[in-house]
Amino acid sequence: MVDVIDVRTYIGPSAKIDEMDLFQDFVVLYERAAAGLPRVRIVPLQSPQDSYMLPLPPQHACCVLHPCPNRGFHDNVVRFSLSTPLVPEIVYQYDLHRRQLDVLKQDAAVNFDADEFTCRRVHVASTDDDAVVSVPMTLVHRKDMKLDGSNPTLVVGYGAYGMNLDTGFDMEALSMLQRGWVLAYAHVRGGGELGLDWHAQGRGLLKKNSFVDFAACCRHLVATGITTRRLLAAKGTSAGGLLVGVVANEYPHLVAAVVLNVPFLDIASTMQDPSLPLTVHEYDEWGNPTADAAVRAYIQSYSPIDNLRSDHAQYPAMLVTTALNDMRVNYWEPLRWVRHFRQLKPKSPDLVLWCKVSDDGGHFNGLGRLDQLEAAADEIVFLHHALNLPSS
Repeated sequence: MVDVIDVRTYIGPSAKIDEMDLFQDFVVLYERAAAGLPRVRIVPLQSPQDSYMLPLPPQHACCVLHPCPNRGFHDNVVRFSLSTPLVPEIVYQYDLHRRQLDVLKQDAAVNFDADEFTCRRVHVASTDDDAVVSVPMTLVHRKDMKLDGSNPTLVVGYGAYGMNLDTGFDMEALSMLQRGWVLAYAHVRGGGELGLDWHAQGRGLLKKNSFVDFAACCRHLVATGITTRRLLAAKGTSAGGLLVGVVANEYPHLVAAVVLNVPFLDIASTMQDPSLPLTVHEYDEWGNPTADAAVRAYIQSYSPIDNLRSDHAQYPAMLVTTALNDMRVNYWEPLRWVRHFRQLKPKSPDLVLWCKVSDDGGHFNGLGRLDQLEAAADEIVFLHHALNLPSS
C-alpha cells in the first residue's frame, strides 16, 4: 500500500497542475511551470521522491498539451498530444518503464514551412501598485523579422475565468504569418497560465490588472521595435472582447485597430440582471453588483459601454461581430456599442467601423468549416484595410 503523496513536495509552490493520469505504478501530472509553459511530470508511486520531467521536444516549448484518454490502469504507456502555433497536433506515446518517447501521429500543414518561423515566450513588466509584475507573452513571427517597427502585429488577449489563452495550432493564422504579421498572445492576469493566484489577481475587485497588463504588452511590442502604433491591432473574444473594449476606451493611442468577437461590452447591465442565463453563475468572477455597491461602482468604472470617450476621433478602427443565437453574450450588447459609434459617424467621418451579425451559430461559432474560413478572411481583410496594408 502506498502512503498518501503530497505532490506539492515535488512540483514546487509556483507550478500549477492542469490534469493528471493515474496508473498502477505511476502518477502522471500535466503541469505548468513558473513561466506558464506546459510540462509533464512522472511520479513513481513506490518512490515518489524519484519523480522526473518527461523530456518534451525543446522546439515545442510554447505549446498546448492535452492528455489522451489513458483508460488502462495497468498500462505501462501514457499518451498525450501537443500543438503549437506553428505545428499541428502531434500525438506522443511515452513508455513509463523504458522512458522512451515515440511519435504516434503527426499532422502536417500544407504549403507552410514552419522552419521559417519561430515561437517564443517573453516576459513583460507590468505594474501592481508599487510592485512590478512579469506578464508572459507568446510571440510568433518570421525568423528573419527586423526590429525596425515595420511589422504588422496582432496582439490577442483573454484573461478571465482562470482559463489559459490557447496557443495551439490555428490554420487560419498561417495566412497572416506568411503575410509578415507578428502574432502576440498576452497571458494577462485573470487567466490561469500561472496558477490560481494569477487568476485571483485579475478577477472581481482586481479586474483592472488585466487591462494594465494588456496595455503593458502593447507598449512592449512598440518599445522593442517589433511594431508601431500605426501597425498594431488587438483582438479579443467574449471576455477577451471586454478586455480589448476597455483598451479601446482607456488606451486608444496604443493600437490602430481592434477586433471584438462576440464581446462582453455591457457588463454593468448584464451583471445586474439575474434573469439572464449566466449572471448569477458569474458572480464569482466579476462580483455581485446588485448586492454590493462597491462592486457595482467598480464594474461601472471600467464597463466599456459605460465609459465611451467623447473624443471619438481617437478611437481605433473596429470590427465587431455578434450572433443572434448567442446565449452567453446577448447580441444587443455589441450592437449597443456599434449604434453609439454609428450615431456619431457624421462627427467622426474617418472612423472605420465594421459590424457583422450572424443569424446562425452562437457564442462558440458553431458554423461550418466554410463559414469559419470566411470569418477568418473577413478579419484579415479588415485588418489590412484598417492598417492600410496591401490586400495580397
